[in-house]
Amino acid sequence: MEYFVDRNFVTESKVSSRSTLTKIDAVYDALDDEHKELFLNSCFGKLYNVRSMQISPKLIHNLLIMRCTLVTGFKPGDEAEYKNRIVHNGQLFDKYFGDGDMITHSHLYDAFDNGEECMDDKYKLGLTCIYESVLRVNELNTEIDGHILDLIDDLDLFNEYPWG
Repeated sequence: MEYFVDRNFVTESKVSSRSTLTKIDAVYDALDDEHKELFLNSCFGKLYNVRSMQISPKLIHNLLIMRCTLVTGFKPGDEAEYKNRIVHNGQLFDKYFGDGDMITHSHLYDAFDNGEECMDDKYKLGLTCIYESVLRVNELNTEIDGHILDLIDDLDLFNEYPWG
């Protein structure tokens, strides 16, 4: 049998009971039809199909991060090769969070909830919400992963990124 992921692959992730799939519905419902289609075809689109699973948050987090490349379609790979391609332009940061040094999950969710002016930005903020609430799963008052705002500005690179 050929494996998509090296059987000995280990990732530096932690299993957390804070993983939540509820943001997936919130993001999807807030998008217009064009951006819903973009979401469903994005690298996070398959999460829409598992959003209502009744399963232990610890288990789903472990599956998403460490073992479910086949289920989610997330690609395994070397993040370092992609990090060199991220352009640090600060566009989303400046537009939505420019007045603060630290962006917490609550700031991100507020920006998503209140960002009605540009559906492209709302879509990008929504994908960031899913990344933070499903893959990173920290408390609401902790800082988000800053590089994600630059990565999400290049949707092609974001969809190629090795999340698995």
